[in-house]
Amino acid sequence: MHDARLDSGQGNGVTGGEAPRDTAGFLGKRSLLLLFSEPVGTSLSSEIRLQFRATGRRHLNAMVAMRDPEVWRRAAAAVHGPADLALRAAAEAHIQERQRALADLKAAGVLLVDAFPEDLAPSVVNRYLRLKAERRL
Repeated sequence: MHDARLDSGQGNGVTGGEAPRDTAGFLGKRSLLLLFSEPVGTSLSSEIRLQFRATGRRHLNAMVAMRDPEVWRRAAAAVHGPADLALRAAAEAHIQERQRALADLKAAGVLLVDAFPEDLAPSVVNRYLRLKAERRL
């Protein structure tokens, strides 16, 4: 497994927006690179786009995002008072920001897998199999 974390520049030679220097050499043929991350926040979405732009010349990139069931439950919960209303509003705002971030990434050409925890593994495998069937890998 290749360490392709974005960090402050310590450890793997990756600094904001750079692809790992040895990715092309490490992965000889076209590969599917999966980034497991939560896309909320414009700066993180920008970093993800930069990372994928750098590796996307040779490899196929996909971002795997896991939905937090508790956030989705709170967004759909009944409101029985001010505290419930505040929690619901925060959950709805989080979901909307997350959906905007995912839409921006998709518009930038990033393949996405977005699923609840119980559906995550089958969703990733199914995406991979579709890409193989489409001869994109």
